[in-house]
Amino acid sequence: MLTKEAILAADDLPTEDLHVPEWGGPVRVRGLNCADRDAFLMELLRWKKGDTFDPAGVHGQKAKLVQMTVCNGDGSLLFNVEDRAALGVKSAAALDRIYAVAMRLSGLSAEAAETAEVVGKFESGGSSGSGSS
Repeated sequence: MLTKEAILAADDLPTEDLHVPEWGGPVRVRGLNCADRDAFLMELLRWKKGDTFDPAGVHGQKAKLVQMTVCNGDGSLLFNVEDRAALGVKSAAALDRIYAVAMRLSGLSAEAAETAEVVGKFESGGSSGSGSS
């Protein structure tokens, strides 16, 4: 059996090198750790207030995920929070490509987003009952 020390020391964030033709070469994308993924999902949930759309919740989310997942060879992030606005004006096709890989490597899917929505309602004291399907 694994020890606590072995588990905590494991380098368990997956990475994938991705060619971005719009930028003329490859980038390394890494999956989010659990805490960052949870924070990202909870922020995405801000866009849905009941059944209405709040654009403030999704503005800049692709640039944010790219900033949070594109890394150097040693796994350190290539971009910082201050770079998000600059990333947001880069090629939509490039960001879409990286976003898709980051979502997959982070275990984010439509099912994960739906689960986060239920958890978000529970944590905010809202109803987790039915109402839509």
